[in-house]
Amino acid sequence: MKHVIKRYLDNGVGYNDGRATRVIEIESDSDYDELLAYIVESDFYGKAYLPRQSGQVDARLTGHFWWVAEMAALLKPRRVVELGCARGDVLRILAEQHRVDVVGIDFGSALPERLWPVLRSSFRAGDILDVLRAWDQEPYDLGCAFDIWEHLHPRTLGETVDLLVKHSADDALFLFVIPAFGADEVFGEPFPLELEENRRAFEAREPFRFLLADAADNRVPAAGHLTWAHTDWWTRTSRTPSGPSTCSAGIPRPRSAARRRYTSRDRRPGRRCNR
Repeated sequence: MKHVIKRYLDNGVGYNDGRATRVIEIESDSDYDELLAYIVESDFYGKAYLPRQSGQVDARLTGHFWWVAEMAALLKPRRVVELGCARGDVLRILAEQHRVDVVGIDFGSALPERLWPVLRSSFRAGDILDVLRAWDQEPYDLGCAFDIWEHLHPRTLGETVDLLVKHSADDALFLFVIPAFGADEVFGEPFPLELEENRRAFEAREPFRFLLADAADNRVPAAGHLTWAHTDWWTRTSRTPSGPSTCSAGIPRPRSAARRRYTSRDRRPGRRCNR
């Protein structure tokens, strides 16, 4: 692993203005292990993280989570599991406004004391993969993950998606948000290629090896994101081994999800997805 100075592309797209920036170069897969170990040991996801990254600075619900929760509510779930729930703004709204049974899973050290009271009895703290491996609760019919997949070790993503689907109900839907790069078939290209050094991986639909460094700690990739990749890579990675048909569900940022197609013939009313 190297810490180097590179430059944004200078094509005027997004943040691409040619400026210099600190970059972490991944030289081997073991570098991800080293990065993740440092993130945990340094308490990168401690008390300062949520205010800095999500705007959660006081006892008020964060504005943009209201419409994320309302979008999830439109899917009419009975029971929701959210990976990377943070203090649980989305789940609180679903529980209190829509009377949905909710469970949150996350691993930040400061989260237990910041959780909304309505979530404390159902919250599961710890490594997300470990929690899913030991899952012994009722199936859920909506699995949510909003900006969490990119924080996980690339090697564990496939198993995590598989387990999330495995523990769900037969009629489950999945709603994910992922800051992917490149042209998405639904949302266009809000996040373009930014570094020339990532062009080969971008075009080959592989995870990037040059990661922008975080402003608060340049030994960590920006916001703690370990996995940076084209939206097509995320779509491929998020498909389950059985290869179900897919139907998009998300908000206006590039994303991909493990998803199942529902039509008017499915068992639950109002569960139709259209492209």
